[in-house]
Amino acid sequence: MRIAIVGVILVGMLGWAFWNTYNEQKTEEMMREMEMVDSGVELEERDVSNMPQVGEQAPPFTLRTLSGEEISLSDFKGEKIFLNFWASWCPPCRAEMPDMQTLYKEDDVIVLAINLFETEPNIEQVERFVEDFELTFPILIDEESNVADKYGVQPIPMSYLIDSEGTIQYISLGPMTYDMMMNEMNQIE
Repeated sequence: MRIAIVGVILVGMLGWAFWNTYNEQKTEEMMREMEMVDSGVELEERDVSNMPQVGEQAPPFTLRTLSGEEISLSDFKGEKIFLNFWASWCPPCRAEMPDMQTLYKEDDVIVLAINLFETEPNIEQVERFVEDFELTFPILIDEESNVADKYGVQPIPMSYLIDSEGTIQYISLGPMTYDMMMNEMNQIE
């Protein structure tokens, strides 16, 4: 009888030890994810010395969409533009995408979302992300991160709010909520 009781106690202690270790790992993962949501996800080191600043003209670019259409920033001259850099694996990017979709659908704003494709495992993951979030704004593919380099993107998500004259009016390092987006976009002429 004693052996059975000792056995049950040992099994209970081992179970508790495994559960506690698992719980600590999950807590650490959640804390890391929360830190990423607060500050954006750091990418490999980029040279940000040439990062365009508020008041400067947005660097021109031409990229292809997921459907193969070629889009240039200059196609939207005269429009307010919400330019966002993102990746499908990035938790803060996932958090702000629904608000970007709302901004695009309900407000007079052009949303251009540039995917940092060289950080993705494949195009299917990007397509699945767009489908899962039911995104209808243009998704541009920056295959070799050339545009991200021009804009000094670090961390992601990173957004540039551009006025109708092509001038950068606001830069967000990290995710934005719909209210933040609207507050900043309403200040742009």
